[in-house]
Amino acid sequence: MKNYIQIMVIIAALISLSLAMTPEQASAQVFEQWLAAYDGPASEYDKPNDMFVDEYGYIYITGFSEATSNEKDYTTLKYNPLGVLQWEARYDGPADGEDMASSLAVDSDGNVFVTGSSWGGLTDYDIATIKYDAEGVEQWVARHDGIGGEGDGASAIVIDNDGNVYVTGGSGGSFKDVDCLTIKYDGDGVELWTARYGDPSYPEGAGMIALDADGNIYVTGTSWGSGTSQDYLTIKYDADGNELWVAIFDGPGNETDHPTDMVLDSDGNVYVTGKCSEIISGADYGTIKYDTDGNLLWAAYYNGPANEGDLATALTIDEDGNVYVTGNSESNWYSFDFATVKYDASGGEQWVSRYNGPANYSDGANSLAIDAAGNIYVTGNSDGIGTNGDFATIKYNAEGVEQWIVRYNGPDNYDDYPVEITVDATGNVYVAGESWTYESSDNFVTIKYSQIDDPYFQIELTPFSAPIQIPGSGGSFEYYLFADNNVGESYTADLWIEVAPPQWSAHDLVLGPASVTLETGTSGWHRIQSVPGAAPAGRYQYVATVGLYPYLIWDCDTLEFEKLESGDDSDPDEGTDWSEPFEADEATSLQTSNYKLITISPNPFNPVTMLSYDLPEAAEINLSVYDVSGRLVAELVDGWRNAGSHEVTFDASNLASGIYLYRLDAGEFSATGKMVLMK
Repeated sequence: MKNYIQIMVIIAALISLSLAMTPEQASAQVFEQWLAAYDGPASEYDKPNDMFVDEYGYIYITGFSEATSNEKDYTTLKYNPLGVLQWEARYDGPADGEDMASSLAVDSDGNVFVTGSSWGGLTDYDIATIKYDAEGVEQWVARHDGIGGEGDGASAIVIDNDGNVYVTGGSGGSFKDVDCLTIKYDGDGVELWTARYGDPSYPEGAGMIALDADGNIYVTGTSWGSGTSQDYLTIKYDADGNELWVAIFDGPGNETDHPTDMVLDSDGNVYVTGKCSEIISGADYGTIKYDTDGNLLWAAYYNGPANEGDLATALTIDEDGNVYVTGNSESNWYSFDFATVKYDASGGEQWVSRYNGPANYSDGANSLAIDAAGNIYVTGNSDGIGTNGDFATIKYNAEGVEQWIVRYNGPDNYDDYPVEITVDATGNVYVAGESWTYESSDNFVTIKYSQIDDPYFQIELTPFSAPIQIPGSGGSFEYYLFADNNVGESYTADLWIEVAPPQWSAHDLVLGPASVTLETGTSGWHRIQSVPGAAPAGRYQYVATVGLYPYLIWDCDTLEFEKLESGDDSDPDEGTDWSEPFEADEATSLQTSNYKLITISPNPFNPVTMLSYDLPEAAEINLSVYDVSGRLVAELVDGWRNAGSHEVTFDASNLASGIYLYRLDAGEFSATGKMVLMK
């Protein structure tokens, strides 16, 4: 038996431009590549809390969603690079109560670790930490009930290279106060040690955790002090859970100070940001740096123009030690903006960039990321005009100059709240959050933005004729397979095809993986797929993928075919022997044909574009353009053309903005594709 890959039946289609973008956004070369929404089984309150993107472009989301019992469960999702859901894992604790995941981590083998708080009944809320394998199968669950059966909950999780798992959060103490609690588990979920920090007279709790290269653990949270109200708390432990130092930071006003984020640099310096309150200027951003021994090196504050409420929510650092902080800053009475600040390695302010959304009201950033070139990406909630709160995602260059802004408004104009942003090595930007809808309350929403005009590699399946129906006794169908290379030079990649039978979520490999050299432009193959009579009746998904097999997916496309019933067909739900009905083509390489599919430049266009195609031999051709309803809007070529390269101009001056489809027929060759008119 082959190893099956769990997938969704419906493949998310890539589009080349979001039509909702403004012209300024389009010219800045950012567009929505895909959007994936998740509505839990109860169609009620579903909220993501954390996101991770691995080196292959797979996206992991965790949070909670309501089950049909109206209680919340841990909910963890994995998407492939095209936004197709690979698996969903839910966890309902032993007391069938509220279970809310807060943080996740992913190791190099694709194992996923999730932690949070889970209702235990007589034990109140417990810390519940779970390991899933790369296919989303639960491996173990470790629950921790603190002292005296009081409430416990984890806020953050990290893993080390040996597979050990560290979580931190808050735990009820013996005097009903909350302590800072950190736990270490081994790779099998066995608890190795716990470390508590707390004063029985005051509540404490940790919200952030990090590891250094030597295996030391750092946690940051809050601690109450006598006469200082709430303060920043940072603790360093060694690998055995021994406390190395504790640092308490009380801001200048001896008022409430609340940390919201913490990171380490490669030298073990610790950076913390949050809110520092004082009487004169209200609340300010408060960002501090400790050395590896817990000595305070500097403290920097940002007080916005209203001299009132400013709350830092996230920070990151670059390889030169510069520090970037974002959050929300009051600009006038009850009106807030995004405010992003850059400090140098000594804590000196370099620049401040503010964003006031279109409604001129409430805008607050809550996550940021940095790419290898020093560009900063910020996301948060921003009030729109008539749309309530929207996702607002901004790119700044290293000097703090805005490069582009893209907004997302959910389908019902309700509030939409992003919680996390990540940028990958190729500049793709990922944003996860929650979006309210009329019918299903709050949903997970994950968006992938691209910063290039087109994906580097695209693949397309075009059937010779449609719809494809195979007799019950078996048969075959013909199709064209095209691969576009937009890199600008030849590139070697893997190409493979899988088929998903009816009632199954797995794919059977029927071609490859085959190594293919993709020349600049479009390469094409004419192929025939046999369908055996033993295959069950029903609708099949036929999926072609280009990338580096099996983990790195650049693009995929799907077509559907139907296997008709026959008198002796058995019901696939009643024990059909579905082992290897399709004969696999185990080709290790593919040779490209001489056909070159249409290239369109520019695309998007306004209102004129050029369509180019190559013919290996003279042929009678037809090249026509249709709208998305299938209505013919232009016939560009209809007649005999000689072998060679050809170009034709398409003038859409009299057409409305939107997506249009072209179709090229040349003898037995047929191909279709998309182009976008944006006026």
